[in-house]
Amino acid sequence: MEHNARFTVTTFMDKEDYRKFLYFTTFHNVPRVILSLGLLSGLVSALLLFLLGIYQPIVFFSIWLFMLLSCIAALCYKIEKITKKQAKENAKKLFEYPSILTFYENELAASHRDTEGSSHFKYEDILSITETTEYLIFFFSDNSANLLRKKDMEKDELPILRDFLKEKIQKKYRLL
Repeated sequence: MEHNARFTVTTFMDKEDYRKFLYFTTFHNVPRVILSLGLLSGLVSALLLFLLGIYQPIVFFSIWLFMLLSCIAALCYKIEKITKKQAKENAKKLFEYPSILTFYENELAASHRDTEGSSHFKYEDILSITETTEYLIFFFSDNSANLLRKKDMEKDELPILRDFLKEKIQKKYRLL
């Protein structure tokens, strides 16, 4: 690990940030999620109509749309349930302690102030970074992501960090 950090950002997360983070990480790859849910609900709809002996396209599309919307609603319900559970059970760990992101020339170190050690990620190994109006969201793997609130950074520091990250990960940087 290099010892000279280019940037160090201490960021916090409140309950609303956590909720948005869960929604974003769940739906960040919308085409893949919608396609999966669409195929699943279409398959179940076709199977249901086959078993009932109904062969009308309008009935199929109605049931398929209902099932698709039901799947999305169930996913949203699950996210809300997780948010409430985490806010109740892990509030101190999630919301009181900051995450510290340290950007070195060749890697990023992510640590949490209440735990020892940190995770290190080479920039080329980062799946993607997505910038929204409020956050920078780092996707390290399909199951690992980190949130950086823009409001926790100095105003003049954000454009410099953005340029640095774009240079390091190139096409994997998305701006929403």
